[in-house]
Amino acid sequence: MIETYKKKFCLRAPYSKSLISTLKSIDGKKWNPTNRTWGYPASPASAYAIDTTLRADNYQYIADEGFREALERFKALSNVIQEDNNDPPEIPKYKTKPFKHQREAFWRMAKIFGDNP
Repeated sequence: MIETYKKKFCLRAPYSKSLISTLKSIDGKKWNPTNRTWGYPASPASAYAIDTTLRADNYQYIADEGFREALERFKALSNVIQEDNNDPPEIPKYKTKPFKHQREAFWRMAKIFGDNP
């Protein structure tokens, strides 16, 4: 089960050595011994990493709305960046016209950190 709590994805699962090994391979992990959960930053990039890693090892999971939204956001941002790599979209609420490299960096960071532009 993956739940979103205080800007973290909290993953709770039955004990399994192979699953623990898989969960440890995902960046940003932190074990919470009190709650017996694995915590990851609640960002689209983390959601994508968790999803692809668990699916690659044939693990199925149940996730809350926050996790599913972050995963969809990652996919949407990836599509935006890949659709037209030569001309990234404009940056919202930007006072001056940004250069191409600034737009590329902005959209990559939005994808990684999951901040809403």
